[in-house]
Amino acid sequence: MIAKEEYAVIILDIRMPEMDGIKALEKIRELDPEVAVVMLTGYGTLATAQQAMIGGANQYLRKPPDIEELLEAVRQQAKGTLVRRQEESANCQAKSMLEQLKHEMSEVETGVWQG
Repeated sequence: MIAKEEYAVIILDIRMPEMDGIKALEKIRELDPEVAVVMLTGYGTLATAQQAMIGGANQYLRKPPDIEELLEAVRQQAKGTLVRRQEESANCQAKSMLEQLKHEMSEVETGVWQG
């Protein structure tokens, strides 16, 4: 689903039946580096939290989360995803403009510029 559609926030459990949450997080980051990922666990240890954060989780909550805490996390992380997507778009536009400028400068230097 992540490969087909953009999401603002993904809530992911550390322990899942087919794939653990850390491996799922790695796959999510390959598909969408900007999406916010909130990790949940009922088996929270410092090592697990560190592993999740190093793997690219944006936030880590213990299960069961307080509903208000979870809603606030989703709100804040969705805003972060929007900012990251806007920054990525601006970076892509800047890179494209830079490449165009380099191309035009090369044409001017070689005398083939069409202006």
